[in-house]
Amino acid sequence: MPNSEALESAYGRPSIVGDILILDSNEYIFGFADPHSDSADLLKAIKDYVVIVPAIVVQEVTSNLAAISSTLPRMFYGLLNDPSVHMVRSYDEPPEELWLKYLDLGLSEEDAFIGGFAEWVGAKFLVSENRDFLRELKTEAFEVVDASMMLQKLEQGEVTPAESIIE
Repeated sequence: MPNSEALESAYGRPSIVGDILILDSNEYIFGFADPHSDSADLLKAIKDYVVIVPAIVVQEVTSNLAAISSTLPRMFYGLLNDPSVHMVRSYDEPPEELWLKYLDLGLSEEDAFIGGFAEWVGAKFLVSENRDFLRELKTEAFEVVDASMMLQKLEQGEVTPAESIIE
């Protein structure tokens, strides 16, 4: 999987460069379920940034949003498929050794997968409201922040926006 040097997205779009963000499932769930939350504000703010969405996140978000309202999954897919947003769905899995590394750090299987995935794709930030990630995960591979902190970093220019490169 390529890192932020040059990310080729699906459907023949140009390569994209910029800092990579990974949003945990709860950011999408909270953002669509509560339009007044920091997560909702973050979903509006990320359109100019590279966001990679692993398939496991898509599945979890879709399932949870459907349990809340039948319209929410459509809104989520609308965001994923919006051509003006730099979101890339990934059906790839991180190498087993990365997944095991985060499992050994005490994370649950799903959280270990997301941690391993974030490191594998070269993410700069993993955004989550998950207390286990926020309190317990210490890694030099990426920074773990909640939606409120990510919004501050975006506002302060600490994240490089996506830039399309036509080759």
